Amino acid sequence: MKIALDYDDTFTLDRASWRKAVKALQMNPSTSVTFVTARMKRGDNEDIHQDANVMGIDIVFCNKKPKQECFKADVWIDDNPLAIPTPDAMRACLS
Repeated sequence: MKIALDYDDTFTLDRASWRKAVKALQMNPSTSVTFVTARMKRGDNEDIHQDANVMGIDIVFCNKKPKQECFKADVWIDDNPLAIPTPDAMRACLS
């Protein structure tokens, strides 16, 4: 199972609890957790790199694109669900 975990205003709301949750999820070898962020890859990203290194997880920078265009996840954990779907996926949901 591939889990996409948003960073800003999701993970950062309670780093300690999310670290415990990620550690528990990583106990299952078929589960992976990845930070998927709308952030630009260029810029000050020291905080997200540091947290990812501590937990041993990858980061996907979406550069302000819909997250679904940048990463294929089985489960999305995000404070802003509207940042996830592509425009086509949103249109399909509305029709």
